[in-house]
Order: sequence, then structure tokens, then C-alpha cells
Amino acid sequence: RVEDGFAAADAIVEGEYRTGHQEQLYIEPNGVIAVWDNGGVIVYGSLQCPYYVHRALKVLLGLPDEKVRVVQTETGGGFGGKEEYPSMIAGHAALLARKAGRPVKLIYDRVEDMVATTKRHPAIVRHRTGVARDGRLMAMEIDAIMDGGAYATLSAVVLSRGVIHASGPYRCDHVRIHGRATMTNTPPNGAFRGFGAPQTQFATEVHMDRIAAQLGIDPVRLREINALRPGDTTATGQHLGKDCSALQVLREAVKRSAFKKRRRA
Repeated sequence: RVEDGFAAADAIVEGEYRTGHQEQLYIEPNGVIAVWDNGGVIVYGSLQCPYYVHRALKVLLGLPDEKVRVVQTETGGGFGGKEEYPSMIAGHAALLARKAGRPVKLIYDRVEDMVATTKRHPAIVRHRTGVARDGRLMAMEIDAIMDGGAYATLSAVVLSRGVIHASGPYRCDHVRIHGRATMTNTPPNGAFRGFGAPQTQFATEVHMDRIAAQLGIDPVRLREINALRPGDTTATGQHLGKDCSALQVLREAVKRSAFKKRRRA
């Protein structure tokens, strides 16, 4: 139980961390071409997930599988920003092409793309951590709120990935993580590289620095004490094998960044 971990702790450290919207800023903006042919539609687009668009067009137009064809052209960058939103643009282009009886090309300009399309979910992440004097993590309680915007799009999946990774690459026997995605009056937020984990990982790492400062322990040493090792079990119940490399990655990062030298300076 998390309460048992807090009861055994020598200190409790709390913190709240926030991340904002981020734009994927792919080089090529969203764009599609829709062509009606023999009672069906073909859509060519700058997109990442053709089967998302295929399903959306089937539902929108009431067509069977074989009457909807989606061709993923060279994407021109995506980073998550062209996962679900192309379904919207493809739907508009397909309806216009059916009404006009001619092919329709629909391309967002940069301003329209930045105003309308999905961004990284802003997040508020709160940490309450019980620690021993020697730096061991005794209990972790984490609450993550993701701003989904006006529509759900991929918020459930982004939230899932965020809470799965919220405890970071650290060992702790007592962990409780609570996550929510909320509706707000902004454009919808969706996929962006890392899928919710960058928000919660950022919070965890800043919080580890706060713990190190409060205990008077070097932040690298604190991470060495708590880094997951082969044979450990993660907060989600995954048993780690011989290829668990948290310590190796940490030490390599410290070496390559000349962290100790910079810290002394």
C-alpha cells in the first residue's frame, strides 16, 4: 500500500509541474486530394494513419470497404500531427468532390494549420513522494491532468501512455498514479511524439532534482540509487530482463554532457 511507503519515509517531497501546448510544425502542412470514381472515393493525402481516414470516410459517406481507397503519399513530416486530423480534411474534400463532380485538392496554409489542427496536450502533474534519508524512493503518488481540448480525438491513448510512464525509470515498491483527460475550449489536442510520456517524464525528472536538493544528495547519485535494474518490476507490473539499461544510459548521458564539470562551474 502507498500509505505504508509514506509511513516508512523520512521525508515527503511535493511538487506541481506544468507543460503547455506544442505545435508539431512539420514542413508540409495538412493536405489531401479527393477523387470520386465509379461510385466510390479515392483520397491521396499527407497523413500518418491511412486506416483512420479509411474508417472515417466509410462512416461519413456510408460506403463499404471496397468503395473507399486511401493513399498515403510522402508525408512531409507528421510527428503525430497527421494521425487523426487528416480524417477531418479528407471528409471535407470528399464531400466537396462528390458535390462538384470533379477532383478537389484541399491544402491548409500554415496559419490555418496551426490554428485548427491538434497539438501536444498541456498537462498539470502533481507529485508527492516519500523518501528515505539515503535517497531511496519509498512511495510515489502522482496525479496527471491532460488538457484534451474541445474533442477527445486520441486523448485516451495519450493519457494512457502518460500514466504508464509517469513514475519514470525508477524503482519504488509503493506507487499510485491517477490520470484524467479534461475537455476545454481550445482546439482538440492529439498525438505528438512520445504520446503523453514527455509531459509526465518531464515532471518526474524535475521532481527528482527537487528531492535531491531537499536531501542534499547529488542529482546523478539520487538517480543511480533509484534507477531500474534487471530483475526489477515496474509500476505497471512489467518484469525487466537483462537488457534493462537505465543505469547505462544515465552514466553515458553524464559522460557525454560533461555534467559534473558543468555542475562544478
